[in-house]
Amino acid sequence: MDTFQEIINTFLEKPLFSVGFYGPLLLIGMNIFFLYHRLFWLYIYIIFIVINTYINKILKIWIKQPRPDNWKPFISFEKLENEEKYGMPSGHAQSCMFSLIFYYLIYGMNEILYIMLFITSLTIYQRWVNKNHTLFQLLIGCIIGSIVAMLVVYISKKYKNKISLWNI
Repeated sequence: MDTFQEIINTFLEKPLFSVGFYGPLLLIGMNIFFLYHRLFWLYIYIIFIVINTYINKILKIWIKQPRPDNWKPFISFEKLENEEKYGMPSGHAQSCMFSLIFYYLIYGMNEILYIMLFITSLTIYQRWVNKNHTLFQLLIGCIIGSIVAMLVVYISKKYKNKISLWNI
């Protein structure tokens, strides 16, 4: 119960930073909500947001670049174990950019995209201000997330009509 109370207290005390900390989850929820009536894209998104997360974990283990020395957890139970003790590339930035670019490539420019861009910006800012990552780690996370999203959407559009199972 203490953990739940701490989440609520932190969210109320630092609302913008809380949006930044939980940014990837907010964007995943928004994408699932807006893709719900487009099942093909919903399935693709869910499969590849998971794959994008594993790409991040593999890269962290491979690169092994530490986080800044003076990083501070946003909430007390934010622990860094296994690959999470490494900072390159930023998983938050990679996940947010994957979700943002995926949404953009499916729906184009609209009001929701601006909200997603705001959440992504807050997430990147929160990760930098709390010294969870260097600017370079954040930039590389953004680039990787964007590239993965662009490749996934491009390949999915190319082969969507060739697989009768996906004609949903």
